[in-house]
Amino acid sequence: AEAVGDDVYDFRAGGRVATLHELGAAFSAYAEYAIAYNWTTFRLNMNTGSEPGATVPMVALMASIGVFCMLGVTAGPWAPSTNAPRVVYGRASAVGSAVIRLAQIADIHPLICVAGNEITFVETLTDRSNRNVIINYRGCPESVVQKIEKALNGRKLEYVFGTVSEIGRAHV
Repeated sequence: AEAVGDDVYDFRAGGRVATLHELGAAFSAYAEYAIAYNWTTFRLNMNTGSEPGATVPMVALMASIGVFCMLGVTAGPWAPSTNAPRVVYGRASAVGSAVIRLAQIADIHPLICVAGNEITFVETLTDRSNRNVIINYRGCPESVVQKIEKALNGRKLEYVFGTVSEIGRAHV
């Protein structure tokens, strides 16, 4: 931070920080000239580069929207899992990985995780003991649909969150 406002006490000029910038604000996103709220800002340790610092806040926000809005999860122990199956398309992406982690913390399962060439990576992050399934989308879209239907085992699919956007994926 090159400077901090008069009412900011948690940060000092010269500190290494990152922030979730106010979305759509004209003044918010250019590195050392950014203006941000102190409650969306956090310190970066010396081992954390600026790239993760710039990426993690948006990934966390998008994952939170994915879990608590798109996948219909209610936060907290007072909202037990409905065990309704949920599809996360793009499991190996940063947002996909964060979505799955939040869903695991919230005890949401089964998760039907769709990923591509990164299946080995996805296997290390997906707990299959809760009926979670990993589907490789490489191949034809009809094959992915068939694999999702098989994983549903007759249950209704109500929640899907796509973390990647490519032409041809929307209909799956």
